[in-house]
Amino acid sequence: MDPSLHKLISFDKPTPIQSQAVPAILSGRNVLGVAKTGSGKTFAYLWPLFMHVMSQPVDHYPNALIVAPTRELAQQIFTEAIKYVAPIYGGVEKREQFKLLKKRCHVIIGTPGRIIDVYQLKGFEAKTITMVVLDEADQMLSMGFEPQVKSILSQVRPDCQMVMFSATCMSKLQAFASNTLRDALIIKVAATTNHSDIKQQVIMVPTTAGKYEWLLRFIPQHKNERILVFCNTREACDTLATGLNNHGVTSMSLHAESGDQEERQNILNVFRSGHVKVMIATDVASRGLDVKQLHFVVNYQIAKDVATHVHRVGRTGRAGDKGDAYTLVVRDEDIDSVRVLVDALQQSDQQVPDELRSRLGMRSSSKSFNKSVPSVVQQKKMPSNLFVRSSSSTLTQSDAKKFTILPARNSAKK
Repeated sequence: MDPSLHKLISFDKPTPIQSQAVPAILSGRNVLGVAKTGSGKTFAYLWPLFMHVMSQPVDHYPNALIVAPTRELAQQIFTEAIKYVAPIYGGVEKREQFKLLKKRCHVIIGTPGRIIDVYQLKGFEAKTITMVVLDEADQMLSMGFEPQVKSILSQVRPDCQMVMFSATCMSKLQAFASNTLRDALIIKVAATTNHSDIKQQVIMVPTTAGKYEWLLRFIPQHKNERILVFCNTREACDTLATGLNNHGVTSMSLHAESGDQEERQNILNVFRSGHVKVMIATDVASRGLDVKQLHFVVNYQIAKDVATHVHRVGRTGRAGDKGDAYTLVVRDEDIDSVRVLVDALQQSDQQVPDELRSRLGMRSSSKSFNKSVPSVVQQKKMPSNLFVRSSSSTLTQSDAKKFTILPARNSAKK
């Protein structure tokens, strides 16, 4: 490994997704990596990506493109690889981003819309790009970015190496991967929804006001801990944050309308630093964001779907740490929301309260159903051009021998 990469490595042993994805990507394979939140997926592609870039001619750039669904995730990845990366996303002036691109930047990271805008303004040359990474690919599809992503991919070289990472493997993602990745290797590490390091609890309250009263009691009991509270709308975020501040509980709200990108990043930085312990956020904070020592997640409102619930809960209990997640439910909660929550709890092998079971006409039980998410192979017969590796362990020595490290694609060849 190049000595300049050593400073990026802050661990002694790679995680399962890293130990399987890194050699596969280094071998030149197109890869779809699926692993739970907090499992080290970002470094699973940054490590081989930087080795790939270092093998390219120095006068041919950019060499790699990382596409992220949100500005916050793009900025977070940028901070992990700031020496090599130029971030381009909305909410900030294009002029400053153009300056970065002119400084021999070998890796670009950005959101789909801004990448297209900057490319159309001739901010960078796409034909020198030999690796593309789609991070949180499932969210990009659910947010409706598929046309933009396809437009971006149509501009890069046809032999460009493609890598996708996701915490869930929904059918739409599988279909997209089968149409986009040639002879791809799918690496699915363990159950993607089973957060064994996170204790999930459902708090039943009589009315919506009961949620607020519970939160006012809960926060002072854990005043030294960071607490991330999720709401479904920006209006609910602002209302809740204002109410808490009026009651002497310092909090901030984060959503798509929380000022420009610099202001949103400042809110995240203050929360990460611990200067403010409570942040109320929409699902803009549920995907990919890593906040150290975040012990509590509270779903003030039930997530709209199972995948969103998984990602919300996954903000805690990361990288082997323990965490607690609470979901507040009123007794006359909308039946569709109850169904989403019950499905999410069952898929995570968590306790389902009898009161929720009775709402859905389910048999009462002291234990939750052990309904683990099936592997990719079991979910659906995969297309023939996708090879699936489903495992909960690290890559063995015999497995590693199956990968031949190929020379990196050279951006100098047109």
